[in-house]
Amino acid sequence: MRSARGFTLIEMLVIITIGSLLAGFAVVLLHGVLVAQKTAQQSQEHSTVFRRLADDFRRDVHAASESEVGAAALTLRGFAPPTGARRVRYEVHDHEILRVEDGENGAARRESYFLPKNHSATFRENAEPSARVIELVLTLPEKPSPKSWSASNVEAVLGSDRRYEKVEKNQ
Repeated sequence: MRSARGFTLIEMLVIITIGSLLAGFAVVLLHGVLVAQKTAQQSQEHSTVFRRLADDFRRDVHAASESEVGAAALTLRGFAPPTGARRVRYEVHDHEILRVEDGENGAARRESYFLPKNHSATFRENAEPSARVIELVLTLPEKPSPKSWSASNVEAVLGSDRRYEKVEKNQ
């Protein structure tokens, strides 16, 4: 009688099939993890850009005393001496808001804030009795993807820093 010292062909095929199924599940799981990580990273980058844009926008509008508001552009003038800016202009381009700051010596400082695809931005001015409110409106596409920003508004009162300065001087 011969003793069997190995595996049969059927046993080997079963092991190979189970191994390839496990490898396939691992690849699909790894792909899902990588996609989720990329989405989270993009979301974090968009949040950081939006927070920086909102902070700069509010600071500029609060410090200015004059504004020219258009749907795709905002120009701010009349800054107090510590800022050194003569004019700050926000311009909306495809997937980008460009901030241009003209200094006293004529040099320009440019910053770009990139928007997610299919998002748009506009500027509005709401003249309230007590103050002029400048608004930056970020809108979504008609059919937003789950990865997109939400619609957002950033409001700032024109010259509010100066209003507080006048109150402090009168006291």
